[in-house]
Amino acid sequence: MAKVIAKGKLFGELCSVTATIENDKLKLRSPNVSSEVLEMIMGIRLTSIEPIGGTYYPEKDTLLAAYTVFTTNFFENTPEVTTSGEIGFIPQSEDDNAIY
Repeated sequence: MAKVIAKGKLFGELCSVTATIENDKLKLRSPNVSSEVLEMIMGIRLTSIEPIGGTYYPEKDTLLAAYTVFTTNFFENTPEVTTSGEIGFIPQSEDDNAIY
């Protein structure tokens, strides 16, 4: 199963959060914080998600979106983020003038 694991400071404490997809929905789990609180924070952060490469916005209920939020504005510090399996891809073009 594909997943994104992020470790960073949340509410002033070191926290590990695992993101997976279950029934086509993004699910977050942590031994430190309830899933409801984590998913509320993620939902808020997804409304102002940073574009990847400045122009690509991943779909909301994807591991690529979770990865983007974890690495930009989910934690209070710069987190350590690892992935396992295929978390998604950024569309690319063969055109020489393509951004991706």
